[in-house]
Amino acid sequence: RNWMLIVSFALIGVITAAAASVLMPKTYTATSSLFVSTQNVETSAELQQGSVFALARVQSYVGLARKPQVLDPVIENLDLNMSAQELAKTVKASTSRNTVLIDITATDSSPEMAADIANGVVASLIASVADLERPTNGLPSPVRLTSVDAAQPPSSASSPNTVLNLLLGFLYGLAAGLIVAVLRHVLDRHVRSEADLRRSTNLPLLGGITESQIPRHAPGPTVLTGSGT
Repeated sequence: RNWMLIVSFALIGVITAAAASVLMPKTYTATSSLFVSTQNVETSAELQQGSVFALARVQSYVGLARKPQVLDPVIENLDLNMSAQELAKTVKASTSRNTVLIDITATDSSPEMAADIANGVVASLIASVADLERPTNGLPSPVRLTSVDAAQPPSSASSPNTVLNLLLGFLYGLAAGLIVAVLRHVLDRHVRSEADLRRSTNLPLLGGITESQIPRHAPGPTVLTGSGT
């Protein structure tokens, strides 16, 4: 009996999700990558030690990417009207396990700015690591960070995901419709059948009245008309 109610709730969920997707501001995501390695290595043993050293340092560089030491130069170079803490909320640094690759992801309302921020963080991180890892004797840093994949302005927005929003809206609306339909059925006290009556009272049933309908094309009574003498 409640199928129309369930369908209505599902349609309301889809319409709400569509409206939300249209009204939500679009955001774009760009990703730049860099490679962590060691330099000034001459023997295979030193190369092995350098690889282990670089792998151990990767997680530290991932955390460093969102620090003011790295983000402040990006804000100055791109003339951003925000603090390092605010910029850190739009920047994400990550690495896969047992690799020396670091991915820098930036999100912004402008695709060009998202790419510029990602590339700016990579450049600033390379400079910061070179400065922090520089030995006290003035020799170059034993660690080298190299940009291997510069970010490009994305062609499509990463948010909102309209297809996902519509699917979630349909599922939520369908679930809400089913819940309301079940509640209506449980709370319904109308008597529509003999079974409903027996559930409502223990009094004996004396009789029932059936509803009959005259067929639409059934012949009606014959009426004789004419003049008599």
